[in-house]
Amino acid sequence: MSIYKISILIFLTILFVGCNKTKTEIKEKKKITKNIIDPSTQRWYSKEMVKYGKPIYEKHCSSCHGLKGEGQRLEWNVKISREKYPIPSLGNGSHAINHSLKGLRLTLKDGGKPIGGLMPSFKDKLTKEDIDETIAYFQNFWNKDNYEKWLKNSEIK
Repeated sequence: MSIYKISILIFLTILFVGCNKTKTEIKEKKKITKNIIDPSTQRWYSKEMVKYGKPIYEKHCSSCHGLKGEGQRLEWNVKISREKYPIPSLGNGSHAINHSLKGLRLTLKDGGKPIGGLMPSFKDKLTKEDIDETIAYFQNFWNKDNYEKWLKNSEIK
């Protein structure tokens, strides 16, 4: 075998291994956003999603919803100035437990304005994975009882 053929064979091997690893890494990233129960957390999201969601939440959400999802601490369904609803809590025991994962995703994507809120749309700022990681981060504030109430009424089984 000539040195040229050996070089091509080595190059193709490296290319194949590199591409295969990239596909595996992409597969792993997608795997953590599927609607399954993580055995280590007993929640639909993984600990990695919470970790990735923290900086996203802090950058895009905490200035309005608070560092721990405390919101404005007003009744979520009573309109305030400009005929808009107050900024809701996302923390433990919040109204967010009444919304499915699909509904939470839609609210982050389209914002709260279509339903009478002030929240901007994040569809041009956050990927689907970013949105899931953000939801994972604030749901991580929820205690077991509140998470189980949400899970019971959500599409995740």
